[in-house]
Amino acid sequence: MAEGDRFVFISGQTVRDDEVEIIGVVDMKKRAAKAIENLRVAVESVGGSMADTAKVTNCVVNLQPDDRLWIGKMFRNRFPKPRGANADRYFCAGCSRVTGGDRKDCAS
Repeated sequence: MAEGDRFVFISGQTVRDDEVEIIGVVDMKKRAAKAIENLRVAVESVGGSMADTAKVTNCVVNLQPDDRLWIGKMFRNRFPKPRGANADRYFCAGCSRVTGGDRKDCAS
């Protein structure tokens, strides 16, 4: 992060706003944008920026083939590549369901 020798691990971003209301209940794009925005706030709260992120993994329930296109575009627009980077830093997994932290239903 800012000092160059610090690692910060952030997980479990939600789609809630400052009033703890769920954003985009039926709109996956709004939900994804809010989760990324909440991640940005968390990263900046410790002195970092989205360009400092090393890896982002998201898990989408009922992922459709076209979803990977807009999700990829959304991540590329919000996570600038570090200088000299050749690859994107995000991974999108599709899940048939999410149950109590059991991720065995997730597949890339």
